[in-house]
Amino acid sequence: MQLTNEQRIFINNVYAERKSLKEVQNEFEQRFPERSSPTKKTVWKTVNKFRTHGTVSNLNKENSGRLKTLRTNENIERVRQVITENPKISKRKNGTELSSPSFQRIVRNDLQYYPYRAKVKQQFLEGDYPCRLRLVHWFAERPEIFTKWFVVGDECAYHVNEAVNKQICWH
Repeated sequence: MQLTNEQRIFINNVYAERKSLKEVQNEFEQRFPERSSPTKKTVWKTVNKFRTHGTVSNLNKENSGRLKTLRTNENIERVRQVITENPKISKRKNGTELSSPSFQRIVRNDLQYYPYRAKVKQQFLEGDYPCRLRLVHWFAERPEIFTKWFVVGDECAYHVNEAVNKQICWH
């Protein structure tokens, strides 16, 4: 487990006072009993980092990991433009000379677009309007506490006798 900045500063200060790796380990165990004492190598690296860089903080935090070679600002703008022009474009035939995984990574991680296809499952008929209006009036007549416990779902319930209940309401 990585040392916190507080622990690194403690190691550096104790070493500056005592000049002994073993004493730093002993003091560390007393100060931070929930954690095992650092090795001599860790103590020495922490002290040496402070001497050379003037800090005990983690210096490679921004520079670690794989480079984002394809996720440049230019490629992100190209992908945004392609999607704006044709929202139904395939990630394989994207026209940006990017691989399919790179294109998708830019779309999801950088642009934060997600695939969505609206599907109309039912059609409103002329007889639906009066029924819906009756339901709204019935609902408006109920006390306010009723609205907190009323749940409406847009799912279908299929029964054994082949009847379909398209408007499920629980209360």
